[in-house]
Formats: sequence, C-alpha cells, structure tokens
Amino acid sequence: MDTSLTWIILDPLFPSSSKNGDTLRVRMTRKLAESHLALASPDIITQQYQLQRLYGRLVGILDDAASSGITLSHITDILCGVGARPHEILTCSSTFAARRAVSEHLHCRWLDFVPGDCSTIHMRDICPFLPFTGRQDHNRSIIETAQGPVTPSLPVIAPIFRGLWQHVMADAYMQAAVVGARVEVVRRLSSLLGRPATVKDVPLLGATVTLPLLPFQEASASTRLDNILL
Repeated sequence: MDTSLTWIILDPLFPSSSKNGDTLRVRMTRKLAESHLALASPDIITQQYQLQRLYGRLVGILDDAASSGITLSHITDILCGVGARPHEILTCSSTFAARRAVSEHLHCRWLDFVPGDCSTIHMRDICPFLPFTGRQDHNRSIIETAQGPVTPSLPVIAPIFRGLWQHVMADAYMQAAVVGARVEVVRRLSSLLGRPATVKDVPLLGATVTLPLLPFQEASASTRLDNILL
C-alpha cells in the first residue's frame, strides 16, 4: 500500500495497522428494499466530517473483491463529491465487468492480488453468526432483546440473489456441510449456555453478528435458534 495516500478501507475484515498510513473505514452494504437489492452506506452518514477532510487529497480504495463494480463506483462518486481525488484501487480479485464499470467514469490505477476475470464469493456468508454475513433486510425491524438489538439479515442462499452461492449449493456435499455447520453452531452455543439458545443470545456473539432469516421466517427474542436454522 502506498502510504502517501489516504486509504478508504471497504473490507470490514482488513486488519488495522499503523503501517498502512492514514486510513478511513467505510462500511458499504447491500440492503433488501422493495424486493430488490440497493446500496446502503450507513457509515457515510456518521463519517461526513471525516470525508470532508479528504478535500484535495489523493486517496486509495481497498476492498476484498469487486464483482459488478457498483460498490466501487458508488464510493468513488462520494469521494469525488467531497473533492477527494481517487488515485488507486486495490482488490484481492475482480471481474472485467467491475473494472469496466468503474473506468467508465474514473481513470485510476487498479491492482489485483489475483489477476484475471475472477468472480468471488465469501465463505463467511454461508455460515450463520459470523461477522458481516448476509445482506441487510430493511423490510424487517430490529429485534430488541435484554442483551441488545438483533439485526435480521437475508442469507445469501435466498432465491432473490441468484448468484454463485446458488450454483455452489446445488452440490449435495456442500448442502450437507452447511446444514451440519448450522446444527453444530446451535448445539455448541446451547451447551455453553446450559439451555436452548434463543434469538436474545445473538448479541453475546458480537455487535457485528446478525440473525439470518429467509423471507418466510419470523422470529422474536424468545425464538429458539434451532427452530430457525435447522
């Protein structure tokens, strides 16, 4: 990473380090709204003052992967809007389509750790109760519990996505592995609690952990997790 740039970090799991120079984390997410996927940027609202300080600066953008280029196009528009000057994009992998989408309105250097036309999916998205999994579902309300709020999310296996995970999950061995992992997560959490784990226990797993719910599923604070995930 060029430490002369101010880096916008989009990958939520990218480690923090003083070696990376001046950085600003921005969380860009896809949300489900009115039966379609739209881009949401919750951190943008709370970080306006930080973005304003980027006026006139050369900035780099780091993300784990780029598929359609929508996220990178959106954040570059925001940065240009506050007077920043996007200079470089770093990703682990990207598709030709993503690079074309960004290059239509921005010319900057783009470096991939894995070169070529690569479509990427996140293993964490298929496992319940890992940080930053699934998609925000703004058609659902946050579930308030004594331990804290629980945010429902839409699993990537939901039919609306029709992406790579749908092809991967067509494999019987993958299906068995995913179901087995879900059973084991609930079993171990219930064992540690000494009782059946419920929705109200989800905040114990971390502030960035959401509750995966398919469109036909309903849940409250007292709903047992084994009734949702198994």
